[in-house]
Amino acid sequence: MRLRTLYALVGAVIGAGLGVLAAYGVVVVGAGVSWLFIFGDDTWPAYAAWLIPGAGVLGGVIVWSAATLVAARYGRRHENAAPEAVARQRRFAYLLLAAGVLFDVMLAGAVVANVRQQDAARQLGSAQRAWFAEFLAARQNIDAIEVRRQDGQGVIAVTLRISGTNAGDHRLEWLVRETLYKKVLAQGESMLSLTGGLRDTALPLDAMALAAAYHRLALGGAEANVMVDENFVFEARLVPLLDADTRDRLPRNERQNLANGYSELIVTADAPLPIRFILRGTTITLGR
Repeated sequence: MRLRTLYALVGAVIGAGLGVLAAYGVVVVGAGVSWLFIFGDDTWPAYAAWLIPGAGVLGGVIVWSAATLVAARYGRRHENAAPEAVARQRRFAYLLLAAGVLFDVMLAGAVVANVRQQDAARQLGSAQRAWFAEFLAARQNIDAIEVRRQDGQGVIAVTLRISGTNAGDHRLEWLVRETLYKKVLAQGESMLSLTGGLRDTALPLDAMALAAAYHRLALGGAEANVMVDENFVFEARLVPLLDADTRDRLPRNERQNLANGYSELIVTADAPLPIRFILRGTTITLGR
């Protein structure tokens, strides 16, 4: 076998592995650039399904061709050397050929392992998404919020009607916000151990404390002669407190969403909260 042919074979074998790596790199970079700067979270056009892989194949072919050509030229340049030098180059070529074959075999094994790993990840993700859809459909919901105007003792009765199938611990977070300046007048949380079915949860609120907070936060504590008769806003969030096994069954993005407080498992609701009081100077008198 002529030296140029032998080295061309070496270049083709080694270039095959390098071409696969180059193709993979082009696809990864192309997909990343497309996501960051071109398409983002929008629906990708149909041509992206073949354009990015096609660019990867083209990059791989270019690398393979370049490796083959450079190696062939190297072999041709040494064909007219002294016999001892040619024999030395031939031994070196066979050594490179063996290394190239080993490299390709190892790369092929890594590719096969990666494909199997991705298939397993896709199957796991599909199973997690199916389970999450069922789990989400059975979540505990805030069906309604009933608010009763303050009674003679200045108590505003708030009742949350909660229903769902998923049993377990939940954290109920709530706040009262006035509507003009969006100031939070009161807030709190409580732990609920919910079972399947319907449940009413009562939260008594102190109307005098809300009026005092409004005077302090919205009016700056200044003296005034006003009558406040408006609807504040009562906001509630019901957060499931999942055990470790249940969290592990969630899709990865849903675990992150839950940790960041944006999961679909977190239920929010609000209702108007009517309140009436008279402020004379700094003295608050509740109305009925």
